[in-house]
Amino acid sequence: MSSHVKFWQSAPPELCHFRGHGRWNEDAWRDIGLDTVEALRNYGGLGNKARTKVVLEWGVGGGSNVAALEPYASTYYGTDIAASSLREAAKYSDNFVPINVSASVEIEPRMAELADVFVSTACFQHFPDRVYTHRVLRSIARATAPMAIGIIQIRIGKPDDGETYTDRVLSATTWSVPEFVSACKNASFDVLGHEIDGWRNYATFGLRRRDER
Repeated sequence: MSSHVKFWQSAPPELCHFRGHGRWNEDAWRDIGLDTVEALRNYGGLGNKARTKVVLEWGVGGGSNVAALEPYASTYYGTDIAASSLREAAKYSDNFVPINVSASVEIEPRMAELADVFVSTACFQHFPDRVYTHRVLRSIARATAPMAIGIIQIRIGKPDDGETYTDRVLSATTWSVPEFVSACKNASFDVLGHEIDGWRNYATFGLRRRDER
């Protein structure tokens, strides 16, 4: 078992953004999902009709995005490497389909249909390295329909130092904006824009799956 999988399978609930644990009171937890909905709307990823979208989330954590996007989702595919996070996220949607990616990041064969909305927040910075990130981006591309709209959040700046994954878990993998734009384009995504949160060193990208038919 890789070190990052081992870490997250026993991580404390607060670090996984579980509602009611540590700093994740009701308002703080809910705000995660509300911010995701706002970002998707800004890039045209959500319509006005209920339960019409097939949603894919990479790294469901404590389920705030699931709760916020549940009204839009006909099916909600949620991935994580921690079974506890998949169980927690399932509480917030009757249409939730869990996908455990601890052994493999390939998800498209485990989905009944391609997603037309995709999200990942506060997750990519925890990936063990950039090679793994590239693999995940390609996996998301294979699991999404042409012209699907999504957002992916990364951490910018310098990665954390440390000899072990545990030492650098909070910012294990970081990017500059141009570097991540290039990575997305190489994985068959067009970049629609990005927003910088300088306080937390986050960059959130609006993406569209390229139509290569």
